[in-house]
Amino acid sequence: MSNASWALQVATVNAVRTAVGAVKVFDGQAPADTAFPYVVVGERTIAPWDSLAKAGEDIDLTIHVWDRPSGSSAQECERVLGLIRGALNRKRLTLDGIGPRAVRVVFEHSFTEPDGKTRHGLIRIRAFVRP
Repeated sequence: MSNASWALQVATVNAVRTAVGAVKVFDGQAPADTAFPYVVVGERTIAPWDSLAKAGEDIDLTIHVWDRPSGSSAQECERVLGLIRGALNRKRLTLDGIGPRAVRVVFEHSFTEPDGKTRHGLIRIRAFVRP
């Protein structure tokens, strides 16, 4: 993992925690007995790029929202996805040691897991970073 991707992970976790208030946010993985709803800032994809004058990385970071609503309502999962999107899309996050970088939401999806009870939302953000 590059320093830039780690800095993006830390800045994203902090921004998401601020945005979602009382909803628990985990960096990497939630404990098995975590109460719903909760958020996991998870997987990264890094694509290095170089030019003659510069080097950098395109970093994608996936954020998961998990909820187990009573009945068939997806409302809470969608509300949390909206808070995260609002906090991250077209925003500048300050990456420690690198400075502010713009991020944008490039993908959002929500669905019911095969257990028929758990709602799963995904947001993928992208940052273009020149360390």
